[in-house]
Amino acid sequence: MKKLYFLFLLVAIVSCSEDFGSEVVGGDLTVFYTNAEDKPLASDLVLFYKNNNLIFSEPQHIQITRIKKGYRINIIAKDFKEAQKMSFKNRKALLKLHGMLQDSIFINNKVDLIVCDDQFKPIIKINK
Repeated sequence: MKKLYFLFLLVAIVSCSEDFGSEVVGGDLTVFYTNAEDKPLASDLVLFYKNNNLIFSEPQHIQITRIKKGYRINIIAKDFKEAQKMSFKNRKALLKLHGMLQDSIFINNKVDLIVCDDQFKPIIKINK
């Protein structure tokens, strides 16, 4: 019986822990990356957020993943339900962020900006 309980506990722990990749931390901003070659890109993203005063007093989480034609930037929304019915003003601000990222960090690569839930599951795609 103890072995069964231990096995159940082990499966529960493993299934609850998500691997979002390696990470670069800058204050309250954590940038995860799933490809080891993207560590410099994650560091650049942290610096971009710092230089543009985009790091707030609450923890923020971003994930960089590779896609066929470039990159996908997943940003965790603070309020998932509000993100689904995002205002025009907020969408416009995210479109501006997308353009800034495209022009300064992902210059020669396509980048998709995705607003996600706390497990990096997509809610809304923000692109031009």
